[in-house]
Amino acid sequence: QYPLYVGYLITAFFISQGFLRRLKEEAIRSQKLETERYRSEVRILKDQLNPHFLFNSFNALTNMVYEDADLAAAYIQKLSKFYRYVLEVQNEDLVTLEQEIKFALDYWSLQQGRFSPETMCLDIEKNMNLAALMPPMTLQLLLENAIKHNQLKENSPLSIKIYQEANHI
Repeated sequence: QYPLYVGYLITAFFISQGFLRRLKEEAIRSQKLETERYRSEVRILKDQLNPHFLFNSFNALTNMVYEDADLAAAYIQKLSKFYRYVLEVQNEDLVTLEQEIKFALDYWSLQQGRFSPETMCLDIEKNMNLAALMPPMTLQLLLENAIKHNQLKENSPLSIKIYQEANHI
């Protein structure tokens, strides 16, 4: 009878090892699928930026060329810097908050070229953890949506404040 119990114990041990290995493999596969879903969502959001923003920027630039050549040249430099960043981070999952703030400021500056600067106010808190990581173009997408879904008026400007509270931006 004793050998039978030892046999059951050994069988249970090997069965549990196989079960735990399969459970671990399933967890890893699930995590990979979740990561790929996240990457796809970020890629889709990035792709939304390109056509609409570019065409709107060209329209604004067209008007600037006739009004002020120096302003148009500066706008082209900003637009070039903006798209350089988009190309640099297109395959990145995370970037630093410092990079994102610089990118958001570039975007904001381009939008001020399209709209009157008096209709838009952006306040970015200085005491943030600039080494914090976040998905690329997150702040820009939030700014873009705020501009898109609000009316920009001089007597009631769009006012946005970016700040850090605990671990949240």
